Amino acid sequence: SGYHHGLYDSVRGANKTIISSSSNAESAGSAQLMSFDDGGFTVGDNGDSGNYVNLSGDDYVAWCWKAGGEPVVDTSGTITSLVSANKDAGFSVVSWTGTDAAGTIGHGLSKKPELMWVKPRSTANSWVHYDFQFGGTHYMALQTTQASASNSTRWNNLNPDSKVFSVGNHVSVSDDGNKHIAYLWHSVEGFSKIGTYEGNGSTDGPFIYTGFRPKWLIWKNADATNNWVIVDAVRTSTNPITGSSSTLYADTSNRESDYSTNIDLFSNGFKARTDGGHINSSGVTYIYMAFAETPSAFTNSR
Repeated sequence: SGYHHGLYDSVRGANKTIISSSSNAESAGSAQLMSFDDGGFTVGDNGDSGNYVNLSGDDYVAWCWKAGGEPVVDTSGTITSLVSANKDAGFSVVSWTGTDAAGTIGHGLSKKPELMWVKPRSTANSWVHYDFQFGGTHYMALQTTQASASNSTRWNNLNPDSKVFSVGNHVSVSDDGNKHIAYLWHSVEGFSKIGTYEGNGSTDGPFIYTGFRPKWLIWKNADATNNWVIVDAVRTSTNPITGSSSTLYADTSNRESDYSTNIDLFSNGFKARTDGGHINSSGVTYIYMAFAETPSAFTNSR
């Protein structure tokens, strides 16, 4: 159905929804994602507005990342943060209160984040996307189709390092007195890959090496106004990944569709099997993030 993506994390707490396909402020529900449990999560009866988790008769998909449990105070930066970090998996969830000024924020990882999504919680201000391929001088917005654009007020023209990332004085990243949330990743060999590829405009598209068969994949045309496209090997498990149940978009509330997406997921990467601005235009740069179907980087016990 045509409902927004609901995003939840244990740092903000259960039943607190933010939406990737909207700049809306965080909403507090009572019957959405009720709890984060060992081995999974519990949903409510969808008794309040949103239809994010349990509308009768609808199919849902959930993509889950494990951070580091209860958040800890991090004073590595000029702005104190609360951090839940999984260093092995290259993933952390970070919360802080804006100061209306540029500053640095501790992220809890052992390497530089390569991709970051930031959202102010209390106000209807934009998501902000950082990608290491374009660096701290550029940004995109997760809830829109906008291309990568230069701006100094989002990341203060600085790249993150192994301890902190930088924010400028824009309300999306440092709204005075407003809480913000960030999700950060870096690549882990055999588990995840963040990178770029260049389109060739052919039905025999470029092969992108990841070192594993992707189970979940998101990409975006960084040069033009195209959607954030998501496919996974759960909703569509065999190649080509195409058809009416193959594609969702992080920046819209659209129901799943094919969107002319035609892609193969191989044991060591992926390959576009169609052209078009959303996936494979000639000479266009695309960013992507992929996670392995069968990770070789570490065992489930870690």
